[in-house]
This record gives sequence, C-alpha cells and structure tokens, in this order.
Amino acid sequence: MAPKRGGLSLARKKELQNLFHSADTDASGLLSFTEMKMVLREGNPSLTDKELALLFREIDTNGDLTVDFKEFARYLNSMSASKLKKSKSREQVTADRCKEEFWKVDENSDGTLSRGEMTLLLRKGNPEITEEELELLFDTMDQDGNGSLDFSEFVDYITGAKAQGEAEPEKEEKFSDTIFWVDTVPLPEVYQQRSSHIAMAHERAIYRPQLDELMKLIKEVLEAVSISEGTRRLTWGSLNMYQASEHFLKPLTQRFDPCSFVELVAAEPQVPEWFVSHWWGTPLVQTFAMLKYHQEQREGEASAWWIDSFARCLHCVQPTRFPAPKDLEDAAFCKVLISTTCVGSVVLLDSSGMAFSRSEGGPKRLKQAAQTSADP
Repeated sequence: MAPKRGGLSLARKKELQNLFHSADTDASGLLSFTEMKMVLREGNPSLTDKELALLFREIDTNGDLTVDFKEFARYLNSMSASKLKKSKSREQVTADRCKEEFWKVDENSDGTLSRGEMTLLLRKGNPEITEEELELLFDTMDQDGNGSLDFSEFVDYITGAKAQGEAEPEKEEKFSDTIFWVDTVPLPEVYQQRSSHIAMAHERAIYRPQLDELMKLIKEVLEAVSISEGTRRLTWGSLNMYQASEHFLKPLTQRFDPCSFVELVAAEPQVPEWFVSHWWGTPLVQTFAMLKYHQEQREGEASAWWIDSFARCLHCVQPTRFPAPKDLEDAAFCKVLISTTCVGSVVLLDSSGMAFSRSEGGPKRLKQAAQTSADP
C-alpha cells in the first residue's frame, strides 16, 4: 500500500522506528531529554547543551517534556542529518556576520580598517555623530594604538565585548589559584568544568572508568610533585582517603563549591548498585584494588559504587556526623541502603579489619532507629 501523500514510506517509517527504539533505553515508549540529546548529538556533536534544550523544546510540540514517536518522526523527517550537521551555533553565525561586514567596510581589502573607513560606517549608523565622538570611539576600538583596526578589534566593537563605559570583565580564575600542582601536571579536560548538578546525594554513585581516571591523575601528580604532611612526603603507596580528599578531591571541586566529585565528572545522576563501607585510613591503592577485585568477581560488569567521599561536598563548614535516629531516613547513605536498585553492601577490609571496628556503632544506631520508628 502506498503511503498517504505527505506521509512516510514504509521503509522510512521502519528506519525511524528502529532509531526511536534504540534511543528509548528505558523502553518507556517516550524519549526523555537525555535520550533525545544522544540522537541529536550523533548528527551534530558540536551542539551545546543550550542549543540541545532549544531543539528539544521545538520537537516536544505538546510540551510534556518527552518526545513520542509522532513528534520524533515529524522532526527527523523534516530535518535531515546533513541539515543538522550544517547547523551553526549562535557564536558562529555572529562571527560570519562580522566577517561579511568587515570586508564590506575594508574598501582597499588590506585586512585592516583605517580611521576613514571606520568613520564611514559609524556615520552610516549615526549621521549626527560629532568629530570628537568619532575620535573617541575609534581610539577606544584601536586597542593596540596602531591607527587601524584589525578583525579582532572590529569584532570586539560589533559584539560589544569591550564597549565604552562597560566594566572590564572579572579576571578569570586560573586552575593554579586552587590547584598548585597544575603548573607541573596539566589538569585533564574532564576536571576543567563541572559536568552536572545532582540534587540528591544518594544518586551520586561512581563508576570504574571515573575512578581509573582519578587514580591515574593522583599517581602522576605524586610522582612529579612533592606533597607533604609535616615532614613526611605523601606517596602513591601510602596515600589514604583523608589525604586524597584534602589534596585532590577538595582542590578539584573548590571552584564549583558546593560540588561533589561525582558532580564534577558525571553528566547525569548515577544510581548506586552497591553501598561501599570502608575506612578512610586504608591506603587508597588498596581500596582501589579491592574495588577492582569486586568488579572482576562479578565477571567485569559495570558497578555503580556509592562512596561517601565522592558523593558529598567536602567543603561543608560543619563536619559530617552520624544522624539522629529521627533523621536517618533523610540521610544519603540510608537512602542508598534501602533503595530498590541497591544490590547490597561492599565492605572493604584491611588486614586488621579496621572498617568493622570503625562502623560498629552503626548497626546499633540503625536498630535504635528501627525501634524508634516502630514505637507508637
């Protein structure tokens, strides 16, 4: 049967259905923003999050914050992949317009704008401008004072980047302002900006690849830079979680305070499958080795571990204390433990079993909490 005029051919409909189902990772029959942005980024990897949000709003015609197959097919059938690839960001469009205007004004095509050429443009926009105002404007635009405007100076004027009377932009904070070792070991791109805001601390699990990257960085830094506590230099083999938090996790997240380490590296909430109980004083290399062993024993399947030091903001003024029984249900670790997605707990033990002695008060408090909630 031939498709209706203006409709989809059977082959095209099948193609779109396959694409829709592959994007619908939770098999809900609807695409969330997270699922839809994966499809859009395949066509144009350079799309920013803001541009993706605008596209999603355009596709979601009924405004229910999800995309059904009808909306999906309507959009993709009208917007081919090649058209997506050719789409430009607002910054790129502005740059193109500036180039076009620049070459219009540059009458002798020497790549710079003289005072006379720029005067013609300024008088075109404002015929009543005085000679004094022209002089002041040109001198303001001529940042290097060489008597002509190059393209970058022209763009600054057109875009208002350094308009007259506008306050100078605040000095950009350098990584070295908070992370002293970046002058020796470059900061990996993954840590240069915050990836997400995850409101619920119990949804801040960490995955093995994220731990691998962090361990690699810590090892590289400790081998290249001298970090000491008192008279003792910290080493890769001796560094524990207390020291890793102070010298690595806190500096890496300080620019985005309040921010947990997971929010620094995770693009979206990461629901935990395992609650990890361990002693912060255990050498980090041992803690990491035990987590790798846990994953290997489960045939290498991806494990989402909830680890307190990575899940909470370490810049809080008040120290973290075990919550009172009445507040237990609101505690992040408790929400992880009672979650239906949590498979179980992983206890990481050193040779002395320190993790057990450090947490022996926990079960008593949990039992007390259960009794309190059961009392009439």
